[in-house]
Amino acid sequence: MGWWKNVTARLQHWMYRRWERGLTPRFSDALPDPMLQHYYWVQSIWLPRALYTAVSLEIPERLKAQGPQTAEQLAESTGAHAPSLYRILRLLSAYHVFSEDGQRRFSLTRESRNLLPEDPRSMRYWILQTGNE
Repeated sequence: MGWWKNVTARLQHWMYRRWERGLTPRFSDALPDPMLQHYYWVQSIWLPRALYTAVSLEIPERLKAQGPQTAEQLAESTGAHAPSLYRILRLLSAYHVFSEDGQRRFSLTRESRNLLPEDPRSMRYWILQTGNE
């Protein structure tokens, strides 16, 4: 189990350093070593499931209607497990789908606006359809 923690720590450090420099992680980026590349590929499987979960729980709609909220507040209003929802929201924040402030509150970003049903370019229904297959 120790090697997994090491890989996770290295990837988190690498992503944080990119974020700190104003760079965003992209799928086309070459990671510094092959082990991280494989880890990144496996992690990319989690992103569609996390998007599906957030959209099916109507997280974007709740954030638009009620403003920034903590994972605990969102879990209470959706009936979700708060620690699990927090991990999902943190993953989506790493990809700029949501934004987390210093008080652990999440809010919408430019990238999450097209998850709202009223957006003319909404991806909501496509995510719900493909995530449910």
